[in-house]
Amino acid sequence: MGVALFVIFDEFGVPSGASGFPPTLHLLLLLLYLRLPGGKGGFGSLLRGVATKVGQKKTNNFDACRDMSGRRLRHLNAEKRLKEWRAEAEEQKLERIAEAFLKKKAKEVQKGAAKGPMEKHVEKYREESERCAGEVEEAVRESFRLYEEQKRKALSV
Repeated sequence: MGVALFVIFDEFGVPSGASGFPPTLHLLLLLLYLRLPGGKGGFGSLLRGVATKVGQKKTNNFDACRDMSGRRLRHLNAEKRLKEWRAEAEEQKLERIAEAFLKKKAKEVQKGAAKGPMEKHVEKYREESERCAGEVEEAVRESFRLYEEQKRKALSV
């Protein structure tokens, strides 16, 4: 890739590599322009495009992009949300079952039909304590009666 030179003699252009210069021309002004090859320019249009983008918001939605394996991020995010929804749905199902169970138990307690194993033991304890209290009362009365009889016998003798 060579560098193109363009030499100007008094407003007449002579390309570099031309064989000889006119001998009658005196060199008054010599301007050398170095030209770079290629390019159509377009820097101005690039600046105009950037100027229109300055007022726009920066995006935070990268769903159309792809990851390193080539899958769209939209699909990966959808799978992630679906897994979370399934986990939450399972928890909600368990919560609904627990609430139904608690409501059922509350209704049973209100109706008085809730006699679990503990209440059966409590009733058995109450029956036994009443029976024992009755037996103790009978024994105390019997002892007072025997005491009175012994007292009478002692006085009568």
